[in-house]
Amino acid sequence: MQPSIIDHILVLLFGIALPWFSGVRGKQQLQTIAFTPAVRKQFYLSNSVVMSFLAVFTMGIWMIQHRHLSDLGFRTMQKGIFHWIAAILLVILFIIESIFSKFTAAKSRNKPDGDAAVPFLPKSYAELPAYTIMCISAGLGEEILYRGFMVTYFIEPYTVAFPWLALFLPAMLFSLAHYYQGYIAVLKIFALSILFALIFIWSGSLILPIIIHFLIDFIGGWMAIHQAEVN
Repeated sequence: MQPSIIDHILVLLFGIALPWFSGVRGKQQLQTIAFTPAVRKQFYLSNSVVMSFLAVFTMGIWMIQHRHLSDLGFRTMQKGIFHWIAAILLVILFIIESIFSKFTAAKSRNKPDGDAAVPFLPKSYAELPAYTIMCISAGLGEEILYRGFMVTYFIEPYTVAFPWLALFLPAMLFSLAHYYQGYIAVLKIFALSILFALIFIWSGSLILPIIIHFLIDFIGGWMAIHQAEVN
């Protein structure tokens, strides 16, 4: 696609301004808010509204410029094996990280940077419905914005080389939006984002990234509940 002034503004707003605001707001929440079950449910639902807005707004901006949603990634996956390889690597990386986090949970609780994300995760099955809604909204909203729109935005229309800028820059912006969780979380999210971008670039579709994104968030929450029940 040939980026327009509207696209440039959207990248500035959602690629720079929003991550900065999200990081500052998230850091303040960690320092000032006691994450009780009621507060976590409210957090999940409010974030679901924000993510849903991002999805609808991005698609709306796309369509008012007379573009097809298929060019945003709403289409069947292209034939090939590379996107499946990237998907398998992403799943393996998630499993390894989950196992590592489980065995280092006790130690990380004494490190604010290493355990910053814990207050956001559900602690009981009563919180799971609201958390699931957030997982669905995040899978849709974040993939539409950071993969469908931004990866496409940074791909040069006539380049014959691999689009490295489109691979790394959206992943960096997405991971920096989570800097309030600590540098370890930023690095992990950056690595996962690279693989999400590869899946999108090679498959030409958002189907697989959205599904995997949802499953990773959902399984992470389910594991947190299981761990809380065990303890």
